[in-house]
Amino acid sequence: MGYHIDKRFWNKGYASQSAKACLRYAFENTDFDEVFSYQKATNIPSRKVAEKIGMSLREEYADEKNIKTSVYSITRSQFSAMNINV
Repeated sequence: MGYHIDKRFWNKGYASQSAKACLRYAFENTDFDEVFSYQKATNIPSRKVAEKIGMSLREEYADEKNIKTSVYSITRSQFSAMNINV
């Protein structure tokens, strides 16, 4: 899962709401047991969106493009337990 939004629309909840809707769609319409979000480790706003929608930091690794990438994810059972309304 990824989210990019023009800076004019930051801090209005759009990324969080659309990310929640994507999670719901993924878990209701696919057999995936886990959804992942990758972002540059220094991209704090994207990390906060992942955390806000219930994802947890799973791993950080070095890479050539971003120096360090953070991996967040949420499982189907974790998502179901949250009872998130979109």
